[in-house]
Amino acid sequence: MPDFPSPKVMFVTPRWRVDGYVDVSGGAVLVSTHDWISAGTAENAIKYVRKWYCEDSTVRYEATEVTE
Repeated sequence: MPDFPSPKVMFVTPRWRVDGYVDVSGGAVLVSTHDWISAGTAENAIKYVRKWYCEDSTVRYEATEVTE
């Protein structure tokens, strides 16, 4: 019998890394990184992070799917 939970089945949806940036005069500055966000789409991962961490409109978020 296999070990449970198997590393491949721990998440039923894709996992995302969501980075938060603040634009300044010289470019963008990384202000936060949130790993292991489980959501169906990148937009949903960003909505989750925005809701729980920072709803400020000056923070721009980018999501990257985490693959193994």
